[in-house]
Amino acid sequence: MHEALEHRHIAAISYGTPREGVDITVDNIQSSLEGIRFDLSYRGEQIDFALPLVGKYQAFNACPVVAVARRLSIPLSDIPQYLKHVHPNRGRGVILTGINGAKIIDGSYNGGYVSLSTGIDELSRLPEKYHKILLIGDMRELANESREMHEKLLPHIQDAHPDRVYLVGPMMREYLFDEVATALGDTTVVETYLNSRNA
Repeated sequence: MHEALEHRHIAAISYGTPREGVDITVDNIQSSLEGIRFDLSYRGEQIDFALPLVGKYQAFNACPVVAVARRLSIPLSDIPQYLKHVHPNRGRGVILTGINGAKIIDGSYNGGYVSLSTGIDELSRLPEKYHKILLIGDMRELANESREMHEKLLPHIQDAHPDRVYLVGPMMREYLFDEVATALGDTTVVETYLNSRNA
C-alpha cells in the first residue's frame, strides 16, 4: 500500500497508539454507557475528542475519518463536531433501553471472536453498580478453530464478573458451558439453551 501511494506521490497517514512516526494517535480513552472521550493527536496537535459510541475501540475507528478530514483541509478542532451525532448500525454496539431502565448493548450482528471478546471486555470496565448479564450465541464459520475460539472466551467472561451468563447454541453448550459453569458457578447464574427460541 505504501509503495502504491509513494508511486502516486501521495503521503500515507498512519494511526494507532502513541509512538514515534505515527501521524494520528489516540490516548487516555475513557469509556462509559454514554460514550467515549479520548485525547487525539494529529502530527503534534492535540484535541479532546468525544463520541456517543460504546467501546474503546471506537476511538481508533474515528482515526481514518480524521485522516480524510485533514486531507480535505478541515481543521482538527472542527472534526469532533461532525461526529458528535454518529451512531452505530443495528447489532453493532447499539444501546437499547429495556424494562426498568435496563441498558442492552446489542452486538448481535455477525459476532466473531475479536468483536465478541472486545465487547465482553467493555463490560469489565463498567462500574460495579451495574448488574451485568451476558447473552452469547454461537460463533459460526470457524471450521477447525471453533472449539478453540469458543474456549478462548472464558477468561474474558471471567474478567467481566457477570451476574448471569446465558450461552445459546450447540457450540456454546458443547465447548464453553461446562468451563463457564465451573469457573463462575458459585457466584453467577450460568444457563445454556440450544437455540434463541428456547432462551
